[in-house]
Amino acid sequence: MRRTLMSSVLAVALAAATALDAAPAVPDGTVVVATTQKRLGTDPDDPLWQKVQAVTVAMVPQNIAPPHGGGSVSRIRIQALHNRDQIAFRLVWNDPTADVENALDSFRDAVALLFPLKTRNLGNTSPLMGNKGAPVNIWQWRADWQADRDGRDRLQARMPHTAGVWISPLDEQILKARFPAKPQPNATALEFVAEGWGTLTRQKQQDIDAEGRWQDGEWRVVFLRRLKRTDASDAAFRPGTRTALNVAVWNGAEEDVNGRKSVSLQWIPVLVR
Repeated sequence: MRRTLMSSVLAVALAAATALDAAPAVPDGTVVVATTQKRLGTDPDDPLWQKVQAVTVAMVPQNIAPPHGGGSVSRIRIQALHNRDQIAFRLVWNDPTADVENALDSFRDAVALLFPLKTRNLGNTSPLMGNKGAPVNIWQWRADWQADRDGRDRLQARMPHTAGVWISPLDEQILKARFPAKPQPNATALEFVAEGWGTLTRQKQQDIDAEGRWQDGEWRVVFLRRLKRTDASDAAFRPGTRTALNVAVWNGAEEDVNGRKSVSLQWIPVLVR
């Protein structure tokens, strides 16, 4: 009897060990969205990020569709967290200058995350701008909008004739110049959906927030959104599931704009814990 019981215990232990060994490992290069009990915010320097695993992604020039360009940013580090209510992504990359103006002869720094809306048969969705029938959700942070939120007055760069002239801050045309295309005056990011090159469409419902900070030749940006999506054009993040992302960076000093950007050419796997 004792021998039979011992054999049963050993069999159960062996089965458990075998199942553990057979559990799928997290592939190298996977962005693991770790869990936390703390409230998440957009502060890029929150100590909460110090213990979160980072994935380094190689970047190359965008040479798939004109206008070609980019390539000055060779790598970017990505971290992610969720607390079952919010989800946040932190991106860090080197840039010797903070380019915070977007005018006729100057270009802003920016960064974007891109998520597939259909995660099955991921190979059918382009990791750059999606394709027809396989849309992507795009989050873009803009350094010039960040400068607005931080209180810098850049109006004269856009409207030089206003230099030295007092103008009501409530003037409609001035507000349009200060906050062009913004969903709200203090916005720093926009959310889009796309189904291929030339189809970028701003979402009616803007659900993301972001904050960027430049210091000592480095940009640090955090995107924040509710974990639960509000419509079918939002990327889905469910604990215990896998998805993917891609990333693009614009370096204003190198005249990156629109298609001229540094990109990753393949999907980066994401595991939501």
